Amino acid sequence: MPGTYRELPSCSNAQGDELRVETSFDRRFKQLWIAAPNGLYGIESDSGFVSADEQGFLYGSAMIFLFVLAVGAFITVTMKTGAIQTGIGRLALRFRHSGSVLIAILMAVFALGGTAYGMWEETLGFFVLLVPLTLALGYDRIVAVSIIFLGARSGVLCSTVNPFATGVASDAAGISLGEGIGLRFIMWVVLCPISREA
Repeated sequence: MPGTYRELPSCSNAQGDELRVETSFDRRFKQLWIAAPNGLYGIESDSGFVSADEQGFLYGSAMIFLFVLAVGAFITVTMKTGAIQTGIGRLALRFRHSGSVLIAILMAVFALGGTAYGMWEETLGFFVLLVPLTLALGYDRIVAVSIIFLGARSGVLCSTVNPFATGVASDAAGISLGEGIGLRFIMWVVLCPISREA
């Protein structure tokens, strides 16, 4: 709201129940010390608000970070052994005359991940795999990016049982997760082929 900003006094200068901010050195040092783990995990307060400054339970967003690290480690190991190049070569050889079928299958897989659990950050490691594959099939790099982006996003757009989107929204609206799932499934079935044609 315009004109409502004001500086808060420090705890040592505040009077009564006035809003205040903690400026002592030990408090600031503690905030600095716990910022990295709290920022990685996120803390969920009793009211359900998630922030690095809350008091309560660890929210658990670190699993995404660890998953991306694990995918990176997996890709590094398989690149060193030559398994990725061999697999990409075999896929390209098998689908050399029907690359569009492989694109449809891959987009359906990403769309399934998107609609089931909101797959997005987890797609990071797949760029390394799909760019060489699409190039081997004679497509441009933008095709690899489109397979991932359009596939995963069309799935998330029609989140059937995605707990991070539909689950939170259903809980906020006070209805069950299954309310309207048929319509969302029909949207998923319609939008996946449309996104493939795009």
